[in-house]
Amino acid sequence: MFKKPINFLSKPLSLVITNAILIIVAVLTNTYYQAFCRPTLWATIVLFICFVNTIFYPLLSRWKNLFYISNFISGISFGVFIYCIIFLEDINLLGILGILIIVGLITFIPHFFAIQLFYKLLISSTNKITKALFSFGLLTFLITSIFFGIQYRQAIKSIDQFKESNFTSLEKSFMTEKILGMYFKYHTEICIYDGWRPPLHEPALVIGQWFNGRLDPMSLDNKTRFDLKQRILLYKKFFPDKKVKYDCSCAIEYSSAYHNDKLFRTP
Repeated sequence: MFKKPINFLSKPLSLVITNAILIIVAVLTNTYYQAFCRPTLWATIVLFICFVNTIFYPLLSRWKNLFYISNFISGISFGVFIYCIIFLEDINLLGILGILIIVGLITFIPHFFAIQLFYKLLISSTNKITKALFSFGLLTFLITSIFFGIQYRQAIKSIDQFKESNFTSLEKSFMTEKILGMYFKYHTEICIYDGWRPPLHEPALVIGQWFNGRLDPMSLDNKTRFDLKQRILLYKKFFPDKKVKYDCSCAIEYSSAYHNDKLFRTP
């Protein structure tokens, strides 16, 4: 049953074509259904590099130096795909239930890439240098993730001081801007029942939350969400040069709901 697909994917060109088709399908599907909203600029660049590398790495073994670089990027890509799997949360289970239909299969595209890279470049590879480079790429991803967690922890202290000042004084930083923009600008987690989602996906914010118990420091008692309209007003006050609402929504499916929401009709 699996012999033909395995033989097909064992050919470099076949794997390139398969990976390219799967990435195109995933991107097109994601533009309609809300899963991962539009990544921020730095995340878009990283994702583009990882996607291009995942497509073409099977053909690069003939160019040693290029292949070494590719293996390092593949280690980072493996981390990115694992991040995607974790972020999908309950959708992974829904994918199992919908395995017989196309949408269910699409859910497992990051799983396919993660397993493929891990097996081909780490498990089955006999080249110690390529294994080391793959591992170093993954380590780079992990260290960066820890750094985001530390940044978020520092931002929590800044937000606590912000609350103590009765929201009059904020230590502005990369992460405090992301925290203040949660729920209307930055998408932080999957919830298939929550209507439209904020238009931007910021992995630094998401990972930072993961390392800190998914705490929203703006919440009133670590449970009750801070009033969203007030959050927008504070964001406008302390980050006046930043956009609050975007011309493009998270996905086409709820585009109308996002653009017509009265939430954004604030002074």
